[in-house]
Amino acid sequence: MFNAATLPVALTAAVLLGIPGVTVVVATHTWLQRATPRQLLGRVSSAFVTVEAAANMAGALAGPALSTLTGLTPALNAACALAFVSALITLALMPRSVTPEE
Repeated sequence: MFNAATLPVALTAAVLLGIPGVTVVVATHTWLQRATPRQLLGRVSSAFVTVEAAANMAGALAGPALSTLTGLTPALNAACALAFVSALITLALMPRSVTPEE
C-alpha cells in the first residue's frame, strides 16, 4: 500500500487491508470477552483497552521519529513488518478454543 505508484492502487490496498484489520480488532475483543470470567470482565477489558491505547500512542510517537531517521518509505515498511510479526506471534499464543470459567 505504501509503495503504490498511483492513488487508485493505494486506495484499493487500503480498503483491502482495512477489512482484515477490523476483523482482527473485533475477533480479539470477542475472544477477550468470552475468555474472561464475568466478575473480572470490567477490569480485564479496561486493562486491555489501556494497553491498546498506550501501544497506539507509542506508535504515534515512534513513527515520525523513525521516519525522520530513515525516511518515509522505510518507516512505513517497518510498521507493516512489525504488524505482520505481531499477528504471527498473536496467532501462535492464542488458544484454539476457550470456554469461560464462571
